[in-house]
Amino acid sequence: MIVKWDGIMMKKGWKYSVAISEPISTDYPSLLQGDILAMMTKASEIGFDAVELHIESPEELDVDAVCRQKEELGIEISAISSGLAFTQGRLSLFSEDDSVREKARERFRSFIDVCGKLECMLILGLMKGQLLIQSTHEEADSLLEEYLEDVLAYARDRGVTILLEPIHKFLTNYMNTVKQVIDYIDRIQAANFKALIDTYHMYIEEENMIDPLYYAQGNIGNFHVSDSNRRAPGLGQIHFLEMFNSLDIIGYQGYLSVECIPFPSQEESARHSLQYLKAMESAVRLRRKG
Repeated sequence: MIVKWDGIMMKKGWKYSVAISEPISTDYPSLLQGDILAMMTKASEIGFDAVELHIESPEELDVDAVCRQKEELGIEISAISSGLAFTQGRLSLFSEDDSVREKARERFRSFIDVCGKLECMLILGLMKGQLLIQSTHEEADSLLEEYLEDVLAYARDRGVTILLEPIHKFLTNYMNTVKQVIDYIDRIQAANFKALIDTYHMYIEEENMIDPLYYAQGNIGNFHVSDSNRRAPGLGQIHFLEMFNSLDIIGYQGYLSVECIPFPSQEESARHSLQYLKAMESAVRLRRKG
């Protein structure tokens, strides 16, 4: 059942975003699926401040049309997710195939170009690929660092921040925890290199949902929200109020981006998610005042 929330709304400190994509499947965590421009309109009508675009390739996106649409709607593009380039396009920065690896690097640069035009961040998660069986984590770290040295400069020149996402062990065997990602970001020391933290992956990987947020303080560039079952926040086992209170304490002021499956329906889940997040933020602000 979708819960309706009422409460005292105070000045908003976070921006609310929602993942959108072309139609994929009901078990893919893009909440609004359909024509991209239509989904931007739907997100704006529901009340979201921004959308996160999930695309396999920048070539499938009419960038000029998206730019016009975001200006007309007054909505932002929070980020582009590169994950579909791996799950659908099978492109990986760690591929054993030299041609696939080179194509992945070219694709990632093209993502950066589009992000520069749309003034948004770029997510690097699954597209990192799998740790090869004959490789150590140290070797993978060095290989990724060698690649990032060039690509982060390329992104910086275009005003793009790259977000490194820890993803749970059942999807990848490399960089599963918040600590692993934050330690790596500290190692690279680039102003346009931040962490994307996802509550669903945290629920699977972390011992608790609070300590990693404090460990990541100052390095969180974006925050994905879904519940323990990948449904909308409030429909599973995660205790979001304490998490958001911690985000408030550490001074996070970025996006809360809903990345969940469209259950029981796209619009119903999207409206519930936004209402729930606003209610949680109101509770955090009231707690601060008290």
